[in-house]
Amino acid sequence: MSGNIENDLDDYMTMTLPDVGPKIDSYVKKRTRKLNEQHERSKTRAPLKVAEEKRIEGLKTSILVEQNKGMKMMKLMGYSQGGLGKNQGRTEPVSLTFKEDRTGIGHSTTVKRKLEEAVEEETKRQQTEKMTYQERVRLFHDEKKYEGQMYACQRICELLEGDEAESKPLRSINVVWRGFLVERQTAEREKLIRKQITDRTETISHSIGPDDYKRKDAVIEEEDEEDGPDEELEEFNSLKVYNSMLGTATDCESIEKLDRLLKYLRDKHAYCFWCGCAYDNQEDLEENCPGIHEEDH
Repeated sequence: MSGNIENDLDDYMTMTLPDVGPKIDSYVKKRTRKLNEQHERSKTRAPLKVAEEKRIEGLKTSILVEQNKGMKMMKLMGYSQGGLGKNQGRTEPVSLTFKEDRTGIGHSTTVKRKLEEAVEEETKRQQTEKMTYQERVRLFHDEKKYEGQMYACQRICELLEGDEAESKPLRSINVVWRGFLVERQTAEREKLIRKQITDRTETISHSIGPDDYKRKDAVIEEEDEEDGPDEELEEFNSLKVYNSMLGTATDCESIEKLDRLLKYLRDKHAYCFWCGCAYDNQEDLEENCPGIHEEDH
């Protein structure tokens, strides 16, 4: 009985273990295997790529070799290598351009031409805008410059004939500097009125002196006598300030204000604005003054 028990028990040395299945790979091994597969697939070239490479290689290979039977036959018929009328022929065959899109023949050339034209127009537009801006800035500074020169000329006219002008009607004064007097008298009149209102506000007993009333009445009387718009002055003010001789005026046919002022000073007072002095007479002015315009000096 003991023998049967011993036979029923398996010997642990000969014990068979059940199969646990394949081992699961780690993440690193999976990643490495995947990269290797991608590398192998990248080595497999696409058929179109292979055909293109063969075509390029074939075009680069010359068939005009001594071992070629066709070449031997052509030489027997008198063929010689090289370009027509040249000692040195082409070193490579004419390249071929394969069309892969569905556009018509010449479409790419038209698109390229239109693109070049658009780029050229945009470049011209930017240059024009830049030049226009620079021109505007230049004209702005020129205008300020000539306005200052015109004011200085009118101030000189007042210094040279101010006493004489006070005894004359306003519209009898030359129009080239009449506007200067109008602006000055207008400013004086407004100042006088403000002073009168201020003085009356401060004290009723204090009023404007007789001289002030006399000046105010004279100004008002002069204004009443010359009632109505001064068309001659308005026409003069509508002219451009720019000096036409300097090339900055847009309307060179019109007589410019600064030109007329310079000429008036020379003709009436033998005075040159650019020289800054009055000459003895017209002959002295013509002999010693370089000219009427700034660039002459």
